[in-house]
Amino acid sequence: MNTRVIVPRTVSVHIYCAGVTAAGLAMSSLPATTSSLTPRQRASSRRHIRLVGLVVFTCAAVWRVAMCGMYVFNDEEPIVGNILTFFRDRTIVPTHFAYPTLFSYLAAVPTAIGAAVLRIAGLLPSMGDFGALLTIDSVYAVLPGRLTSCFFAMLTLVVVFDIGRSFYSERVGLLATCLLAFSALHLEYSAYALPDVTMTCFAACSLRYSMSALQTGRSRDFIWSSVFAGLTASTKYNGALIVLALVFVVCAQWYRQGRLRAQPLVVNPRWLTIGVAFGIAFLVGSPGWLLRPTLFYSAIARESVHMQSGHFGFFGLPYVQQLVLLWQWEKSWSILLVAGVLYAVYRRTPADLLLLSVIVPAFGIIGGWQKQDLHYLLFLYPALTLLAARFVGDILSTCRERRLQGAVVALVVAISVWPLYSATARAAAEIGTDTRWVAAEWIQSHVEQGSTIVLEEEHSHLPRFFTAEEKQRLLAGDHRRFYEQHLARLRTYDLIRLVYDPAWVATVKGEYLLVGSYTIERYFTTAVPPSDNPLYEPFVARRATYQVIFEGRGGWALERAFEGRKGPRILLYRRGSATTSR
Repeated sequence: MNTRVIVPRTVSVHIYCAGVTAAGLAMSSLPATTSSLTPRQRASSRRHIRLVGLVVFTCAAVWRVAMCGMYVFNDEEPIVGNILTFFRDRTIVPTHFAYPTLFSYLAAVPTAIGAAVLRIAGLLPSMGDFGALLTIDSVYAVLPGRLTSCFFAMLTLVVVFDIGRSFYSERVGLLATCLLAFSALHLEYSAYALPDVTMTCFAACSLRYSMSALQTGRSRDFIWSSVFAGLTASTKYNGALIVLALVFVVCAQWYRQGRLRAQPLVVNPRWLTIGVAFGIAFLVGSPGWLLRPTLFYSAIARESVHMQSGHFGFFGLPYVQQLVLLWQWEKSWSILLVAGVLYAVYRRTPADLLLLSVIVPAFGIIGGWQKQDLHYLLFLYPALTLLAARFVGDILSTCRERRLQGAVVALVVAISVWPLYSATARAAAEIGTDTRWVAAEWIQSHVEQGSTIVLEEEHSHLPRFFTAEEKQRLLAGDHRRFYEQHLARLRTYDLIRLVYDPAWVATVKGEYLLVGSYTIERYFTTAVPPSDNPLYEPFVARRATYQVIFEGRGGWALERAFEGRKGPRILLYRRGSATTSR
């Protein structure tokens, strides 16, 4: 089932221009200070800021919805599997235990609505066939979950603006919102049916109430911050570190009262309030920990080992690699984010220390994992963007002359050009046709039925094909009406899983071999595992296997290359074929 979205190129250009214009307006609203303004000028300034914020918010929403057309990512499949289990078995216990379950619950109702819409539209014979969409890599299978992520992404922007407005200024809130709205990492993960962006939203809410508790000391703020911290952890475990902000608030209050001593601090009743509220919220979002604690514990133990042993394509020098990834994702905006943290270390206001109490330990823990990936730190983005925005705002406040203010704004705008272009180009590309669909259609048209095709193990990096036995089983199964509609005319092939051994790939009895750049890049453009890591030898073997293919040993020659603005570069090899490309 081809569910790609095709939009005229002019629409992509309009999206890009709108985004750049929105960001430019946001930056241009920064130079004026409010201290010397009349009440009428302040009111006009607030209206201007909110108007620009509305433009930024609208563009951010359009980009995120455009990104929802991405090809199905294999990590999304367990989330959909959980939701199908909830409805099929009438249970709240999931089938996938590596994640906590709150996001699966939140996406369940949108998924049911999506199944009903597809049924009414005639795209599904019945609502029960919704899970069959995953078999054919249909975007419709993950679209409800992706739209759920988009909703929480937009809600995060509102919360960040509110934090900036309430504890700094409206201009700081606007700039922080702009930085998060056009962040490449936040943009991409907003369009995945994964818990990361929802976790970030709850983390921002927890920060909001932690900062309020720092000012007021009210029990209500402690409770709400703890509740949102529990929901954060119940969405993804690494988000539990957001509770460190509350730990700081308790210590800061006792320090101000001159009572920061070990024994009174340990028996502080605030800990009970925080612990009970956190625990209840966590268990509400992941009640499976009460019903199937052994399974959840085993899964989190395996994930812990995975984080410490690493993963192909995600190695690098601890801590330094996270900064490298920050640069790769956010381009020159990473300068502002790091500068905001350093400025906070210099200023050390109570609000600064609260945000740093989460950022520094989280970076210290997660940055030391063998598996290096920036999205594990995504829940820190609200705090990072707020500090970066405050840094820029303070510089503008100290510049009394208009020329200096203009120079600072011009510098910020110049720094923003590269990341804005990268993010807008990424969003615009996703409304095109993925190379995996192009490759699948060409192969179905030009490769004879029954041909032998060697495929990589990462199935989401390549088009989906079926063997004759699998097709026959699906057509005779519970969802046969669905598969008769979508598989009846598809050619089937003899599929062989690629064995990462140079001798094997040179002698395997296969007519075609299909590989993709997403997998290849892991072994040629990313860091090599440490020599004492158990993945080092498999890494070397995989790289050597690809070199055999590229060098044409065993008779492999490039038949066709499928590439475009969206998706990986797909390479189809054939024994003894002349090299062509597309």
